Amino acid sequence: MEPGSLHKFLIFSLFLTLPLFTAFGATSGSDLELEYDENSIGQRMESMTGMTIKLRRNPVAMSYIRAYLTKRRRSTELIIGRSLLYFPLFEQQLERHNLPAELKYLPVVESALNPRAVSPAGAGGLWQFMPATGRMEGLQANKYLDERFDPAKSTEAAMQHLRRLHNMFDDWELVLAAYNSGSGTVNRAIKRGRSRDYWKIQRLLPRETRNYVPAFIAATYICEHYDLHGIEPNVPDLDIQLTGCIKVYNGFSFFEIATLTGLSIETVETLNPAYVGGYIPENAEGYYLTLPRRVLPAVMEYLAARLPDNTDPEPVFAGPVALYNFPRAESYYIQHTYTIEEEDDFKSINDLAAKFNCTPYHLRVWNPDNQGVVAPGQQWVYFGPKAYKRLQLNKKPMHEAIAALPSIAPVEVAYTSALDTAAITDQTQRYICIQVSRNERLPDIARRYEGVSVDELRRLNRVMGNPVFRSGRIVKIKEL
Repeated sequence: MEPGSLHKFLIFSLFLTLPLFTAFGATSGSDLELEYDENSIGQRMESMTGMTIKLRRNPVAMSYIRAYLTKRRRSTELIIGRSLLYFPLFEQQLERHNLPAELKYLPVVESALNPRAVSPAGAGGLWQFMPATGRMEGLQANKYLDERFDPAKSTEAAMQHLRRLHNMFDDWELVLAAYNSGSGTVNRAIKRGRSRDYWKIQRLLPRETRNYVPAFIAATYICEHYDLHGIEPNVPDLDIQLTGCIKVYNGFSFFEIATLTGLSIETVETLNPAYVGGYIPENAEGYYLTLPRRVLPAVMEYLAARLPDNTDPEPVFAGPVALYNFPRAESYYIQHTYTIEEEDDFKSINDLAAKFNCTPYHLRVWNPDNQGVVAPGQQWVYFGPKAYKRLQLNKKPMHEAIAALPSIAPVEVAYTSALDTAAITDQTQRYICIQVSRNERLPDIARRYEGVSVDELRRLNRVMGNPVFRSGRIVKIKEL
């Protein structure tokens, strides 16, 4: 995007391998190509006639494809795994804005589907917006957040930007070139070359932009046909795959979220890359919070208890959002197996996904041996979170709800030198709690009380590492 961000293409171009699962057909052993075969690849490209951007057998595109299938194969498999996190979101927005479906591959070229990617020129996020372009498309940036790194917000902005460029050039190959180098650069090349054909003015464009459309073509091929080359997705943890979003209106820290849910702060940060400093600021219109689906009931009840009218927070579109490598969380999930019966009325994998509350991308990854055609007798594996014990706030006295949510500070109590009656005893009589009067870490708190260890504080307060407890925080220090 824009002249100043051209360097990012060189950084990410070798990671363009984000495959889609639109080609759901099974791959037989005789069709599998473990080596690079330019002739068969070229034939497949020629057969892909339904694309808005024609897949030309270009030498540069072929060199990228070779890299994806050989020396960058492991990176390809990792990036392929990210597709099930982002493609459902991209497809939804492209359809809503009536834009070509294959533009979902553009973030593959831009960022390798890394929502935290930042180029040397300062472009950031999945769609690699420069700060000025992001502001032009309505993306906020302040000390609390940078919406260029928000998958949902940046995708919406990218749709607007692509539509704006298409209204200007009325040609998708020129749109891609302008997305990379800026509309002014492309307009100057059009004037110099006296043509609006990208391939005729290609030599007049900057080097990175000359290679940009071939790189997009290569990414499209890999996304459509990765399975024919034995590429297996390196999928993320189920906590990252199965997520949902809610809207929050009051200030909410990642530390508070981690304490409430038992998630690591790193997980919360990964799922919410737009927020700076681990804090969601207060906003009358609300900000999106993305979390593993399994913990949403407790968070929604907690937020509902904080609202003046005690109404439920607004639920929004649930879709996968981000990826990093975390310890596997399968212990929180149950694997189910469904056998297709004769009387079942499933016409496609989309129908199955709707039944199992996931996406077709999930089912394709979880069931690599199944063909895309849904047929009686097939067994389909899917995952769902284990039942999460809800707080049932409407069935408990409020003081018990507060005791279960130690981030709420109902009263102010200063530090005491010993475990005595000046400390707060929660209403369930199971713990002795105190309220910190200044920002401190667990070792500082443990030193103040005889017989209290840091490990015990971590266990009682469901935290990891050595986080800072902010002033006013209620901390459990001893179990009775």
